[in-house]
Amino acid sequence: MANLFTDVPEKEPITFYKGETVVWKRTDLGTDYAPSSHSMVWEASLESNGSTRFSATVTESGTEYTFTLDNSATANYTAGDYKWFLKVLQTSDSETLIIDSGKITVKDNFFATTTDTRSHAKIMVDKLESLLQGKADSDVSSYSIAGRSLNKLTVEELLKWRDYYKAEYQREIQEFRIGNNEGSGAIVKVRFDDAS
Repeated sequence: MANLFTDVPEKEPITFYKGETVVWKRTDLGTDYAPSSHSMVWEASLESNGSTRFSATVTESGTEYTFTLDNSATANYTAGDYKWFLKVLQTSDSETLIIDSGKITVKDNFFATTTDTRSHAKIMVDKLESLLQGKADSDVSSYSIAGRSLNKLTVEELLKWRDYYKAEYQREIQEFRIGNNEGSGAIVKVRFDDAS
């Protein structure tokens, strides 16, 4: 594993935790947008509330741009999913262009939280499996109380939703592994034909 304090990743992170220092660099921009005549602005906005924003400090060295989110700043970020945009400014005439964009997730500070750290998909898988286990104990699909009819999900419906959320949870695990350069964890099957 590389020392992330000295071997800075060459891409934006997919996710990070509040209270964490985040640094990355872009070595693919300096040829077209030389730091001597351009500057970069990197900003992210919360998908559910565009007025909640944060930006990276950008420094230049040679043909590289380095982006930093300081831990004292990230500690105060709102957890959630953000859209980020990278804007280049041409210093000669102040013209600007958005040259890249993506998504990033800010997670609650793992070391400071005492709340449930499972994702929504994992919570749903656990709840649905719990319902399926209890289904054998109380397998009444509908009932009435004080003139109100209530219906429960059938086993088939529970299985359908459980499988849906299991797939979502597996996608989260794969994204986490890819983000940590561990591969996706998916099995690739290969068949060799007999050449004779």
